[in-house]
Amino acid sequence: MEERIKPLEVDQARQATDTIRGYVYQIWQSLYKWIHLADDEILYLEGAEDFDVLSPDKSVAIQVKHLSKTLTLHSSDITEAISNFWKLSQREKRNVIFQFLTTAEKGQEQGNPFNGFTGLDYWDQCKNGGGVSHLKNFLLGLNGLPLDLTNFIKTSSDKDFLKGLVIPIECSMGEGDLEGIRKQVENDLIVYGGKHNYSAADSKRAAAILYDKVCTILCIKNFRGRHLTKASFIEIFEDRHFALGGPLP
Repeated sequence: MEERIKPLEVDQARQATDTIRGYVYQIWQSLYKWIHLADDEILYLEGAEDFDVLSPDKSVAIQVKHLSKTLTLHSSDITEAISNFWKLSQREKRNVIFQFLTTAEKGQEQGNPFNGFTGLDYWDQCKNGGGVSHLKNFLLGLNGLPLDLTNFIKTSSDKDFLKGLVIPIECSMGEGDLEGIRKQVENDLIVYGGKHNYSAADSKRAAAILYDKVCTILCIKNFRGRHLTKASFIEIFEDRHFALGGPLP
């Protein structure tokens, strides 16, 4: 039957597969983070960033990008992330760590401005005592940064520059692809279930139910309701709707 019915002719310019892949990847990364929450942490979905992990003494905003390209400090995705962190830091009284998590690999800036280092590696070098004046000059040459951030880069001391911009931003490059994070979630659920006497099959089956829960939470209009906890994960995991036989004897 399927072979006899051809698909309609499509407009390739209107295909949204890359966008959809990005959202699906974000959901799986959110689910992974949910599984690994500490007891005192709360996961907010579509909060300040794609998801935020908050605890009494730490605030982390995570932006997720599924990309099949390399990124440099000059890339629009990176400058946008820097700008987003800066705007958040100006709104929020708490100190925030900003994590940029992506499948993309680090690329080399054109012209080799960092003497063999990628710009992203040089950013990390500055955290560990590297000179910051070169990084400041490079950032001042970028387009698209907020004016108040540009003024901060120009006028701040090296210490304030590191504390206010460089140290709080962390880039996790080369993360696993969509299939990789899905498999990681399933494997981690199997390990968690094994520790609580659930079979591997039942534990793996929990992934679909937990994924559906994340999707449901994402659709809540009020952002204050878009949160998950360690307790909510345990409650759903142990629900007899998926663990048909309950824990193994």
